[in-house]
Amino acid sequence: MKPWQIESAIAELCKDIERVVERKDYTCMSEQDLTFELLICILGSGVRYELSLAYASAVQSAQVPRRLKKRMNSNERAYSIEGILNSPAYSSINGKTYSRYRYPKRAAKHIAESFYNIEQKYGSLKDMVGAMNAPSDLRRELIYLCPGIGPKQSSHYVKNIGFTDNVAILDRHILNYLKLIDDVDICPKQVSKIDKYEEIERRFIDKVSKFNHAVSVVDQSMWFVMRALGKEAYT
Repeated sequence: MKPWQIESAIAELCKDIERVVERKDYTCMSEQDLTFELLICILGSGVRYELSLAYASAVQSAQVPRRLKKRMNSNERAYSIEGILNSPAYSSINGKTYSRYRYPKRAAKHIAESFYNIEQKYGSLKDMVGAMNAPSDLRRELIYLCPGIGPKQSSHYVKNIGFTDNVAILDRHILNYLKLIDDVDICPKQVSKIDKYEEIERRFIDKVSKFNHAVSVVDQSMWFVMRALGKEAYT
């Protein structure tokens, strides 16, 4: 498929995304809302979105983040979460019930430590977000305070709470697009560090300015198109 054909499909889909996707405003979000989005990001590493959403809902419903504020040592906090991640959870997206989360012990530890670190430094997630002056500040602080969250997941959070639209989720589909139009092969491991991630993100933002849509909209549209095309994008 020719690059111009792919970009034409991306441009058309951008219009639909602009029309139907509801943007959030972090200044109007509650602590519970901000917590839910962070749970999705922590649980979303290496698993399908439907699975992360199901277990984020389960953890939130059990009011685990609120209970973590009580005096509990690290093992006790993680243990209370691990029990939920080892239990069945329902996905409202596909109507499927999952028997367990894919990495329960690791994810439980990451959730417990993340919320503990945020509470110790800021008191609440809302206070942390409110203290940030720029998207890059929030992204780097999440990486620093939240075990298991890297540049891609922190970018998801920054975008999902409406902190900025000028951010890209550099997964393999987006990297494949850059390879297609720039003929530069970028290994996913290269974007595991924030400095390199932001360098490639700037290149991506420059390339997609021609679409005349917010970067987050183009990014989402491109993800759908490149994922749907698969190997056909290179033939």
